Amino acid sequence: MVMRGNFKTPLDFIPAGCAEIFFLHGRAIGVLMLAVTLMEPRIGLSGLVAIFSAYGFAALIGMRQGFTENGFYTYNALLIGFSLGNLFDISPLGLLFAATAGALSLMVCLSMNQVFSQYLRLPVFSLPFVIVSSMFYLALEGRPELDSAGLGLWFDPALPLWIEGFLTSLGALLFLPDVGSGAVLALLLLWHSRIQFLLAVGGFLIGAGFAGLLGTPLEQAWLEPGNFNFILIAITLGGVFLVPSGSSFAVAALAVCIAVPLSDAAEVLLSPYDLPFFTLPFNAVTLLFLYGLGLIRFPQMATVIEPTPEATLDHHLGVRHHSPADEPVVRLPFSGSWTLWQGFNGPWTHQGTQRYACDFLLEVVGSTHRDDGTRLEHYYAWG
Repeated sequence: MVMRGNFKTPLDFIPAGCAEIFFLHGRAIGVLMLAVTLMEPRIGLSGLVAIFSAYGFAALIGMRQGFTENGFYTYNALLIGFSLGNLFDISPLGLLFAATAGALSLMVCLSMNQVFSQYLRLPVFSLPFVIVSSMFYLALEGRPELDSAGLGLWFDPALPLWIEGFLTSLGALLFLPDVGSGAVLALLLLWHSRIQFLLAVGGFLIGAGFAGLLGTPLEQAWLEPGNFNFILIAITLGGVFLVPSGSSFAVAALAVCIAVPLSDAAEVLLSPYDLPFFTLPFNAVTLLFLYGLGLIRFPQMATVIEPTPEATLDHHLGVRHHSPADEPVVRLPFSGSWTLWQGFNGPWTHQGTQRYACDFLLEVVGSTHRDDGTRLEHYYAWG
């Protein structure tokens, strides 16, 4: 989940980051999603306070550009703010907690991304949200001054249980578990990509249906708000990080089934602390599958992730059609974000027999080296 483009102002990167919660792209989609959260002011306002706090902290420590170019900073801070808005009505103390959590999210995202991208070649997804929100939920337990009066439902028609459950699950990811919020999000999914919408429906039906087969009463299985984990798994593995295909859909379906007992186990472990499992099942299952599939070089792994599954599929088919089947594959001997310092026919040493060499540098928080950089060992890329 990495934003595309150059987002210089909050009016650009906040909507774009919000859209990435559902692996969507586009400022208009993000604006509509934020408008949905503001239907319950304490949810939307708390999210905005958290993201502005994270952005302000990034500007303070000199990483404003890195913050705006990477969507995980934005959507993790927003989700953390939404989660805290779910705990309390609007108050100075509550908003102060949201601001503190937003600033903390920046450091958690920064640290986890360095480890995940460098050593595992994996995105952090919404793990920082799970960690920071869980910490604050535990810290705020039993504070009567932060008790919430509960959410109001702005649209609650009589629908078949599975449709009601699907829409409620979509809204629950934004801490708005009602049919109205979910209906707006479902329309945005359908507008953005028919494949993503079908994967969302399929993930929900497979996850809730499998929970019913394992003994959960079907009515309870349909209406469990945490089913959004199944939706996210299906979208991620079925059409974002894997090229849409029959085998990708089968992998996504299996991953959803695995997430069902994992969700039950997480609920049992966390219920004594009145702690929700948030997106923990989605993160655990999806990261595990992506790592394992990457190790075996699963052929449907997307080499280029386009804004929609349809575009990713088009790119994959185009490359396969125009490239020889036995074309050698060259992979970089590192992971994460590196800087190409000198390329082919470079101005310094890449001449003659060295003309096809490449020099890469690893940048950490705005610098390629520690100390004064006069020794090779000072450079983060060394070794």
